[in-house]
Amino acid sequence: MTSQKDGHKEHFVQLDGLRGIAALVVVYGHCREILPPSTALPNAPVSALAVDFFFMLSGFVVAYAYENKLKTSLSFIDFMKIRLIRLWRVGRGDFTHGLSQNRT
Repeated sequence: MTSQKDGHKEHFVQLDGLRGIAALVVVYGHCREILPPSTALPNAPVSALAVDFFFMLSGFVVAYAYENKLKTSLSFIDFMKIRLIRLWRVGRGDFTHGLSQNRT
């Protein structure tokens, strides 16, 4: 697996590429759900698997990025605070959008 050194940690180029492809497949699957049927996009049955694959790769990347800090100076509680703050920044828009939807 080819990797590049970015500062102190290796950066896995192939994993970024695979995560990007998985993210595009997920976006494509969501587009099929929200676009009118007249667009006739072909079915993407793998989009659910792409979500799992994306999260699996992301878990590896996060674990690899925080490995040394968790072993030496970063407590589990501080790690969880960092992750929750980061997720909240991204998720608050999705959360408020979901609350505003009028679903029956």
